[in-house]
Amino acid sequence: MTGPDPRLLTAYTAADYAVQAPRPFTLHVAEASAALSALQRQFRVASSVVVTACNPRGERRDAQPNALAHQHLLRTVTGQGWMYVPAINRDPRGEWPEEPALLILGPDETQSRELGRSFRQAAVLFSAADGVPRLLWC
Repeated sequence: MTGPDPRLLTAYTAADYAVQAPRPFTLHVAEASAALSALQRQFRVASSVVVTACNPRGERRDAQPNALAHQHLLRTVTGQGWMYVPAINRDPRGEWPEEPALLILGPDETQSRELGRSFRQAAVLFSAADGVPRLLWC
């Protein structure tokens, strides 16, 4: 993708990224998260990324292909040796179904973008050590 699709930019910016950590928290684009910063410090990483394998390029798919894609994401992340916390991407308006996702601890910006591309995602939610999530267009 050469730039953000306005429709996707609006949806992704409005989304809730619910991290299912022992103390759950929700991320939002461009909003600092003390909980995320603390989690990154706890795992001694300088960055993290929320990635889903569902609904590539913002095109809805049925539950079964999305479930299979999520299992592939899990295998890929564990195969790379990355630590992760389950997450759920939610549309606060309820117009889009919830998507299982992972908050992956440690990938840098390049690795995060490549991971998103490998699962045909338009964007991933990347956070540097400052704990401010931002959309990283793939």
